[in-house]
Amino acid sequence: MNTVYYRERIFFLLRVLLCLSPLLCNSFNIFSQSNNFSITGRIVDAAGVPVEGASVTLLSAKDSSVILAGRAFGGQLKLDVTKYQPVILKISAVGLSSFDTLINNTPFRPVVDLGTIKLHTDTKALREVEITARQQAFKVVDGNMSINVDNTLLSASNSVSELLSKTPGLSMKDDAVAVVGKGDAIVFYNGERIPAERLQSLQVSQIKQIEIITNPSTKYDAEGKAVINIIGKKKMEDGLLGRVRQNISQGKFFSSATDLSLDYKFNKFAISTGFNFQTGTSDVQRDSRYNVTDTAGYIRNTLYNSRTHSKYIPTYRVGINYHIDSLSTFSIEYNGNKTVQDKRIDNQNRTQYLKIPTPVAYSSVNNSEVDLGSNTVSANYNRTLDPKGSNLFVGAQYFRQIYKYDSDIHQTDSGNVSSHFNNTWYNRIRLISVRTDLEKVFDKNNKLTTGVKFAQASTVSDIKFSEEHGGEWVNVDDLSRKFRFSENVPAAYLEFGHKFDAYRLNAGVRTEMSIVRGYSGADRQKVIDTNYVNLFPFVKVSRKKGKYEYTLSYATRLHRPSYDDLDPFTEYHDPTEVVKGNPYLRPSYTHSLEVSLSFDDYLFKVGYMRTKNDISPFLPNYLDSGRIEIQKVNLNISNAAYLGVTVPLKTTYWEAQTTFNVSYSKLNDKRFSQLKDEAFPLFYISSYHTFYIPHVFNVELLGEYNSRQSNGFITNYHTIWTEMAISRKFLHNKLNARLSANDVINAFYQSGRNAYANRENYYERRFSARLVRLSLTYSFGKLKSVDYKNVGAAKEEINRAH
Repeated sequence: MNTVYYRERIFFLLRVLLCLSPLLCNSFNIFSQSNNFSITGRIVDAAGVPVEGASVTLLSAKDSSVILAGRAFGGQLKLDVTKYQPVILKISAVGLSSFDTLINNTPFRPVVDLGTIKLHTDTKALREVEITARQQAFKVVDGNMSINVDNTLLSASNSVSELLSKTPGLSMKDDAVAVVGKGDAIVFYNGERIPAERLQSLQVSQIKQIEIITNPSTKYDAEGKAVINIIGKKKMEDGLLGRVRQNISQGKFFSSATDLSLDYKFNKFAISTGFNFQTGTSDVQRDSRYNVTDTAGYIRNTLYNSRTHSKYIPTYRVGINYHIDSLSTFSIEYNGNKTVQDKRIDNQNRTQYLKIPTPVAYSSVNNSEVDLGSNTVSANYNRTLDPKGSNLFVGAQYFRQIYKYDSDIHQTDSGNVSSHFNNTWYNRIRLISVRTDLEKVFDKNNKLTTGVKFAQASTVSDIKFSEEHGGEWVNVDDLSRKFRFSENVPAAYLEFGHKFDAYRLNAGVRTEMSIVRGYSGADRQKVIDTNYVNLFPFVKVSRKKGKYEYTLSYATRLHRPSYDDLDPFTEYHDPTEVVKGNPYLRPSYTHSLEVSLSFDDYLFKVGYMRTKNDISPFLPNYLDSGRIEIQKVNLNISNAAYLGVTVPLKTTYWEAQTTFNVSYSKLNDKRFSQLKDEAFPLFYISSYHTFYIPHVFNVELLGEYNSRQSNGFITNYHTIWTEMAISRKFLHNKLNARLSANDVINAFYQSGRNAYANRENYYERRFSARLVRLSLTYSFGKLKSVDYKNVGAAKEEINRAH
């Protein structure tokens, strides 16, 4: 019975299996076809731009054997898999991070769509490219010229001040930087304003790029007619990196500059330190001639030799950056500078009066000591507000500088009468500033930026001039001065950016109020008591069509007189010549219109400027007594136009950048209506060349020419600067050696004249600029990049101190 039962059950199961066999076969075919599937996706970079030519590799997950290998063009990924399951997909591109993923297909996924695959920037890969590939020295960014400093002739400069003087399109005179064709400029370093005393304290080896912004927007301070934006090396990964740079220069004198920096990052902390030490001797020879041809006229010749020996100039900094979380950072930085110098000034002058046959002559020797110290503490807070990139910044800064000058003067006149003078100068400047900036990003086409700022400045100046009589020192009242100055500047700005189609619009306005007070101790009264408010509108429209970009911009700028210029000091040269400050100087106001066209790093610019109350260089005032008082004054109206063309050239073994500029300036001031010189334009050309000789060395050549120029009131004669260098890297690119020669043809000097009515003044300055320099830079440690940065809140006020 049981046997029959089990036999029937077995036959029943067999019949069921026979009935289901077609279905089972179909099911087997379905699962067999699961090995056939497609992989699709879209490959983009961090900015969402399709990655062209990404490398794609498909591997077996079982033994890592290669199934497919090729490239994805236009960012489109599509692979047909017919055999293996599961698989490993690998995607890579130069300079971008790689993408790996394991794919397990099922019957329900005949198409595996990976969606958007984003490849982020690979800092390590970029570093390797930077070491082995050649950097582009000159590049056009947003209609402005950007210059790479690292691994160029410019990087061998002792100081940033020297570097800027050699940068194509820039000029330096009396510690002030100017853009050719535009005029005085302000300097920023990683977003912070750089005072004059910090130019030489910045470490040249830390500088990556220099941007020349000819028509700055409202986010930059209203000071100056242009902006020089220095970009330092930053973004540091965990580890330690050190750099040592030693410059040895020999020309007329010997000089040395040592530079050391250490950067360290661990988890959320980044520490950046630096030390710079300079010593050496330099001199300037100034030859000036004054000629007054009225009835009480005279002819005066002066030979002025100034030699400065820098005993030591150490500068030091330490900064700490802390990542509070993924969205917020806090940083604090200290900067210090100490300059100790000895100066010797030999002054020989001879004055011939028309009514007096015997000339009057003075000879003086001025030995002085200079002691300058400054300290800066700045702190700031940054927070990213949303995924679109909106950002909040809050910063504060305290700055204090003390300048001490002690001079011993021995003077002899043409009658062999000797005099002995002593001149001491104490100057203290203190600045406090706070600011906050908010950048709100609505979408990829709309952005709003706004900010407020308050700066307070105070200075104290005490000049004591005394003469020795019979072993006692007697104060000379008309040459002694005490001065106190204060200025409060609240400011605010608002700027909106909008992009539509191929056009981009930026428009904004900045307002600054100045509350200025000045008290003269000698006159026992206020000599400055004024308040003024200014508005600074800005508009920029740009259009990009293919590789061409057109830009039209309008901006207004302000140039305030420095604190030293406002100080009513008197600097003694001899009884017939003194230099004086001018507390009645007013700020100048400039309207600037500019049009530019750029393509393939070619750049064409044309612009027009109109300036009211332009502050002139020191000008002589001839008194009836024959005494000359030299001080700065405001000129009425100055109109200027400029045209600039930048032409790049790049081959396998030769890279060049040539800049041409033509500028014309005309003064309109009734006080100087009887001008002797007609206004004529400046022709400027700068050409930088690098020749690459593989496995041997690089040769660099720099030449710069400024033609004669006049605005009708002040005439500057031509200047020529030449420099050449050879460089090579050793020890796996860790050691860079560069041998350079400055002023190769020995033709660099500055000269000019000022002539109107019956008065004429000519000057010539010669410098100890011809020298040979050996620069050695060595890097050590393992650090991928630098993440530390600190933004000061009041650098524009500090800059006015000088």
